[in-house]
Amino acid sequence: MFIAHELRQNNIIEYVLYMWQIEDLIRALDMDIDRIDRQIIRPYPVTDQQRHQLREWYESLIDMMLKDGLKQSGHLPMIRNTVNDLEQLHQYLLTRGQDAAYNAKYLYVRPSIVYLKSRGTHPAQATDVETALIFMYGIMMLRRRQADISPDTARTLEEIRKWMILLNRKYSEWVNDEFKIE
Repeated sequence: MFIAHELRQNNIIEYVLYMWQIEDLIRALDMDIDRIDRQIIRPYPVTDQQRHQLREWYESLIDMMLKDGLKQSGHLPMIRNTVNDLEQLHQYLLTRGQDAAYNAKYLYVRPSIVYLKSRGTHPAQATDVETALIFMYGIMMLRRRQADISPDTARTLEEIRKWMILLNRKYSEWVNDEFKIE
């Protein structure tokens, strides 16, 4: 909860990836709040009051996931909406053409995005932003397992990461009313 709040304010891309990880963690612990309490909440270095808030947060996530049929897979509507907002911003930036650096970086990574979509490991209906996030999340999970990734995959990740950094900056400007989507 505390990390999620900070990431939501400071890095929307990392926030989405973090929340996907939280969803998977909740599933791995069978959506059992007592297991989550023992394994995650109790060891967390916070006050008792904060621990109580953390437990309520996890309980609310579990409730939302169950209500929305996300026991096996899928993402919470609030996270899907955030990804949709990022895609909307991305499309706006492309169509307005006012940010040459953003457009150039996207055009550079676009072949990689198309390739990722063609491999069938990403949903066919996934947008370019969602495809990039799925790829980044997959690599994050591979690294957690200390799996090797190829040099080509590492290069692709680095270029997609650079694009996502630009999108994150634009998102921060957008939510801080530094520009408006028309």
